[in-house]
Amino acid sequence: MIIDIKFKNHKSFKNENLFSMEATDTISKEENVVYVNDYLRVLKVGVIYGANASGKSNFLSLLFLLMKFVGGVGPLGRVGSVGFLYQPFLLSPDGQSAKSEVTIKFVAANGVVYEYFIRYTHSQVIDESVYRYEEEAKTLICTIARSEERRVGKE
Repeated sequence: MIIDIKFKNHKSFKNENLFSMEATDTISKEENVVYVNDYLRVLKVGVIYGANASGKSNFLSLLFLLMKFVGGVGPLGRVGSVGFLYQPFLLSPDGQSAKSEVTIKFVAANGVVYEYFIRYTHSQVIDESVYRYEEEAKTLICTIARSEERRVGKE
């Protein structure tokens, strides 16, 4: 279950953007909320809407990109060509060298909250990290940098 997705430098999105499914503190419409644990409530359904050319399809392409990174490109830390997934903000002065970033926070089937971060360019994955949340504390599980040096444990 997706909690939120934070991203920047993807298609029409230059600056950092956040898509969140985390419920607000209001108690109305409780039937639309899932309690993940004592401190986290997530909406059951989300809707993406907006005017033509406002970025809806670009956001959906970001979800496809995440699916490919996690399931199609390879295991965490595979460094190689990611050019077919890289679609930066075209009006950036950095052009094709600009770094893109995506962070997805989600609840796994075991009920544990994880966060996956990836930074990449047209030619390579620069770094990836996985974090685990216990209560509200964030713990680094693994990070892999371009050099493929693996670091495991707390930051």
